[in-house]
Amino acid sequence: MSAFQLTREQLQALMMRLHGIGPDSRVAMMGRLKHLQRLGWPPGSNTGKGKRVKYSADQVIQVALALEMIQLGLTPENTVWTMELHAEFIWPVVRTTAQARGKMKKPSLLMFDPAALSVALDSYQPAPERPIDGPDVLDEWVRGRRRCAVLNVTNLVTDMSKLLADLDFAKHGELELSLVGDAPTTPPKARLRR
Repeated sequence: MSAFQLTREQLQALMMRLHGIGPDSRVAMMGRLKHLQRLGWPPGSNTGKGKRVKYSADQVIQVALALEMIQLGLTPENTVWTMELHAEFIWPVVRTTAQARGKMKKPSLLMFDPAALSVALDSYQPAPERPIDGPDVLDEWVRGRRRCAVLNVTNLVTDMSKLLADLDFAKHGELELSLVGDAPTTPPKARLRR
């Protein structure tokens, strides 16, 4: 088990730097993180009143991916729903990326259909998020779609690792080692609250 842990304040500082948010928007970032926590994201972050939460490497990545999806326009509710629904696709991509530690020839990418933006689509069956392994897969995935969103997991993990070291929150590469070391952890349980 990894000793990697961040406090709420460290997580907030990391996410602000990651997204280029200045100190004047600190309260807005705190609000986003609290909103995700009220939604039960990341799993295990609701520790109860008066108990300080410590975020594991898995939880830090879960928050980072959620904020990336929110940046692309999904609501926090739909972000959590999408991530829970497709955990079996998302977490292996994150683990593979962490294990490669920046030595992959191609970036690890996650694609999703932004139709998940619509809360009114109760019958919406999203296409599974999946890693892209070459242009043929991308071509196949977007065929017949008007839009798709792509997250570069390789750059996200690499940027976070560098920022953690710059902020003196962790040694460079510790995030990746912790994610690989925490590999037996199961993906978040889908609650499918739509």
